This record gives sequence, C-alpha cells and structure tokens, in this order.
Amino acid sequence: MKVDSAATRADLAKLQVEILSATRQILGQLAAFAQQHAKATTAFKDRSGRLRASIRRGQKGPWALFVAAGGRQARYAQYIESGSKPHEIKARRAKLLRFEQNGTVVFRKRVYHPGTKPARFMSSARDAAEAAATQFVESGLSAAMK
Repeated sequence: MKVDSAATRADLAKLQVEILSATRQILGQLAAFAQQHAKATTAFKDRSGRLRASIRRGQKGPWALFVAAGGRQARYAQYIESGSKPHEIKARRAKLLRFEQNGTVVFRKRVYHPGTKPARFMSSARDAAEAAATQFVESGLSAAMK
C-alpha cells in the first residue's frame, strides 16, 4: 500500500480552509439571527422606534462578532434591558417638572419614579442564538464537508 502524503496534506489544507470559511459564515448567521430576534421582540413597547433601530451587529475581529443596542440614538437601552430601581427625578434645567397625571397637567420640583422591570430583549436574543447554534453548526459544517 502506498500513500501519497503530499496529496493528503493538500486535501487536509483545503478542508481546513473550507471549515474555517464555514465557521466564519456560521458566526455571521448566528449574529444576524440574534439581531433579528432582538428587533422582533415584544418585550418592550418602542414608542419612537429609536431603540429597535439601534439594534445592530458588528465585528471586533475575525472571530469576534457582536449584537448591540443603544448608543447615541437610544442611550436608555440598558434601562430597558436591565430595568431600573425606584429613584427620585429632580428638575434640573427648569424650576419644575411638567407631566400629565390622569389627564391633568401637573408641575413638581421632584417626583419618585417606581422603577421599571427588565425587558431582557438582548439576553433573550443571545439565548435564542445559543439554542440555535448547534443546528447552524451542523448544517454549515456538513455543507462544508461535501
């Protein structure tokens, strides 16, 4: 029996390139899946559309992809994701705060906000992508092996 080691090494190198390429593609698909999941959430009511529009994906390196929300257009994203504790709100730029309460306009120097429950829309997207990862990897790598 004779084995051509040069041909075997060439085949293995080709397979390695195909697996790396498939893995990068799978990571991109998982990031897109997580972004889509986060944008489609019903965990919060997006009155202005800015928070949903701020959900984006990016890449920090060849193997480091991310999905994020917030930034300049929706600085409050972390409070939607993690919730907030009860806190006091004081008037800063004006002498009084103006808001409506039961249809009546009210003015106060300070108010006590009861806090908000976390919506966990980004955590949910991460968990959904994690659950789908096995399926993405199996189909992506089996396609690369063919």
